Amino acid sequence: GKLMELQSLVDERSILEKVEELKALLVELKIRSDQEKSFLVKKYGVKKIEYSAKYIEDLKKYAGNYKLIKSTEFKLLDAKDYRKNYHELIKNHRKYEKYLHARINNNLRIMYKIERSTLIFYEIITKNEFDSTR
Repeated sequence: GKLMELQSLVDERSILEKVEELKALLVELKIRSDQEKSFLVKKYGVKKIEYSAKYIEDLKKYAGNYKLIKSTEFKLLDAKDYRKNYHELIKNHRKYEKYLHARINNNLRIMYKIERSTLIFYEIITKNEFDSTR
């Protein structure tokens, strides 16, 4: 009798300790997974990616820079923290107000927007096109 009661108390206590350890581990994993989320997921809740027809056309237009464009897309999607070269929000601009843009090189920019947790790659433009549409 008494020995069994004592054993079940010990088992119960160790189970509770294990539960507490598991809770602590889950909290740590949640924190870690939040830290590993990309900036765009943390800031804007991005869940989906779409490409506009114009963007697809622009990929063909700038085919010589295809690898660089795709690399820039990957970097802007994957970055864990804000990077001005990839996540700059456009303000005070007639045509591109509230778009975000990423610099592909000194001349080319990816223009994108986030609507209802969908990142939409809209178009690829030159610095000149950007400046002339202010």
